[in-house]
Amino acid sequence: SELSSVTDLTGLDINKKGVDELKQKGFKMVCADAQEPYHIGNKFDTIISEENIEHTSNLKTYLNNVKNHLKKDGILILTTPNACAFEFFIHTLIFKRPRVNKYHTHIHTPDTIRYLLESNGFRLIHTEIVQAMNWRTLNLLGKIYYPLTFLIPKRFGRTIITVSKEQ
Repeated sequence: SELSSVTDLTGLDINKKGVDELKQKGFKMVCADAQEPYHIGNKFDTIISEENIEHTSNLKTYLNNVKNHLKKDGILILTTPNACAFEFFIHTLIFKRPRVNKYHTHIHTPDTIRYLLESNGFRLIHTEIVQAMNWRTLNLLGKIYYPLTFLIPKRFGRTIITVSKEQ
């Protein structure tokens, strides 16, 4: 498998307690705030930023940190919620207000995430929108909504996945 060739894997998180727990279990971890400049002395072939850029206020520094830690021709895989998701529209219809996550500083569409990446020195290679839902973790409204996800166009899916490289 592809993962069998992985020789070096490093995680980064701001939560010191979580980082220490993972280190005790043998994981290679760094405790740092991705919104502030940091240097861990390593460059990587791939950096995965999964569902965290929407929690980030300082996007320019965040993306500069990624560039500073990517090898030449390295790849950034980034995922974020899709502001155009059908479920957000349904929520607004039912509750007469948009769904708000108090921990998100912003939310993206495929166009805004492309603009963000390109204006910060990345070249977008691929974008995909998926309906990433786990039936076991859905609340009642989610379980009612879930069957509809098979009927709606893909562009209204829940999650944007991008693959990009530094320009």
